[in-house]
Amino acid sequence: MTKFVLAVVGGKDATPSSYVKADTPSKKGDTSAMNEITREELDAKLEATEARMDARLERFDKDMRQAVSDFRLEIQPLKNLKANIWGATAVTIGVMVAVLSYGVASFDSGRDTSAVIQEMKQQSFETRQLLEQIKAQQAANQAEPAAAASQPPPTTQQ
Repeated sequence: MTKFVLAVVGGKDATPSSYVKADTPSKKGDTSAMNEITREELDAKLEATEARMDARLERFDKDMRQAVSDFRLEIQPLKNLKANIWGATAVTIGVMVAVLSYGVASFDSGRDTSAVIQEMKQQSFETRQLLEQIKAQQAANQAEPAAAASQPPPTTQQ
């Protein structure tokens, strides 16, 4: 079958003489017309489709509920995570304070030890001076009787 198409040339209105033969052939019917379906058959098909969709929706709902339940179970151990982090922070700060106080105590101890050592040196120096004085006195005391023994007894004139 040949198809004629209206061709408008030069913007004029189309006249029967302006119909030309189209380049594409007209399509033939590849399928036969569908048979008539009854209302009951259509209702049955729609009900079956609806039942399948309801079943799918129920499965999806069940799967989603299971996923949410699994998610809640996985999150349960993480609920105490914040408390654990604060606890670890407190322990870390406590350790830092202990180390600093140990360092300060060691510094103070060293400073106190230095003062004690200086005081001991002073006492040792004073003790040495006292010992030298005692030795000098003893030497003087020993020299005095020896000097008296070597001198003749004083003569008395009568």
